[in-house]
Amino acid sequence: MGNQDVRPGLTFSREQKRKHDLAKKQAEANARHKQMYKSRHLIEKECREAGLKKEIGADNKGFQLLSKMGYVPGGSLGPRKDSAAIKVPVSVELKSDRKGLGHHSKAQEQLLRIQERQKQIQNQSNPDEFRQRILNGKLCQEMERDLNKAQITCRNLDMKMV
Repeated sequence: MGNQDVRPGLTFSREQKRKHDLAKKQAEANARHKQMYKSRHLIEKECREAGLKKEIGADNKGFQLLSKMGYVPGGSLGPRKDSAAIKVPVSVELKSDRKGLGHHSKAQEQLLRIQERQKQIQNQSNPDEFRQRILNGKLCQEMERDLNKAQITCRNLDMKMV
């Protein structure tokens, strides 16, 4: 009993060896299958990138219509012919979630607001500015108390006069 080898990689019985061989063959088959066949998402991505890289040819119906309206390859669309005109097509953004079209921009706006708030807090965390704000607050409170006392005194004097 003390001579048994208990290393995890060793197979002792015929059943363990058979299971090990089957698992090994299955892993090899899976690896070959992955090399031979690509996933649907990968195929779609490759086709999309290839299509976006390829320029529209002169035999394309859309290109022919644009040419009849005065489009020249390398130029821009519309009345603006200066250097500020857009000459590159608008990039394609593929949505992979089920959220609405404007949801991404709302999330970005919220992130910007959070970042601005953090900057404000960071600016307020300067110790000298903090001390000055606290001192100004105390001075304002003291001036309000003095004003209230002066108003009460004026009211009392007005009551005595009447």
